[in-house]
Amino acid sequence: HSHCSISSPTLLPTRVIDVGDRNNPPFLFEPGELVAPYIALSHCWGKNPIVRTTTGTLAQRKQGIEMSLLPSDFRDAIVIARRLDVRYLWIDSLCIIQDDQLDWQTESAKMCTIYQDALLTISAGLSGHGGGSFFSIPHTTSGIFVRERRALQHYQFSSDFLIPLPSNHIARRAWVFQERLLSTRVLNFTRSEIVWECKTEDVADDPENESDVPLQLAELSTQTLKLFFEDQISVEDLSSKGLVLLWVNIIIHYSALQLSHPKDRLPALSGLAKRFQ
Repeated sequence: HSHCSISSPTLLPTRVIDVGDRNNPPFLFEPGELVAPYIALSHCWGKNPIVRTTTGTLAQRKQGIEMSLLPSDFRDAIVIARRLDVRYLWIDSLCIIQDDQLDWQTESAKMCTIYQDALLTISAGLSGHGGGSFFSIPHTTSGIFVRERRALQHYQFSSDFLIPLPSNHIARRAWVFQERLLSTRVLNFTRSEIVWECKTEDVADDPENESDVPLQLAELSTQTLKLFFEDQISVEDLSSKGLVLLWVNIIIHYSALQLSHPKDRLPALSGLAKRFQ
């Protein structure tokens, strides 16, 4: 779609995973000023210990990452990147040095651009909750249906148009709220379906009733949030009241979400806040 296209790749994040291939294991890579496309993973850490990079494992990660040691969502993201012929993948727990406070502060402050600049964000709706592999999602037998839906702001690949994007475990995480709004394209893997989200303009269920109400008078919904963070709506397009209402809407959404660490409450919102500057 014309609204979704990225004219050229951007600088890679400070660290990325070079996904390798079947004959070569993935490894942590510091690209410097290298420009190339990459995929980002949005996932839930869960209660169980997760594979992470620390000051003690950094050198080892650069040598190679054993696939068998990774959780299923990490392995699946690597497989998807390989199949899409995208060499680099960004995963927070592996690409940020987790026991280095300075590195964590520096890299978490870049979340806004990391997800905005990614070619694709993979949302692991089954992660952190014993959900298993992406590839365990049941196949539909009645064909694939694609329908643009204003209220849902996504394409639903399902034979039942009445089922909304499932309210899975990952959707209740505060970090994920920011990641989903900032991403250009999101491929959601849920328990029952695969859902694609991008910048393409929504089509109302009844095209003949398409609303021409000025934006500042329209309901400031999740759809409006998506359009704003995708640069289809600018700060200048909103009245002062509309801008305030938009921020209030963000806070209302965000306040209902969960954080594993209370200290992350402001960092997990910082990328969205920068969009208003």
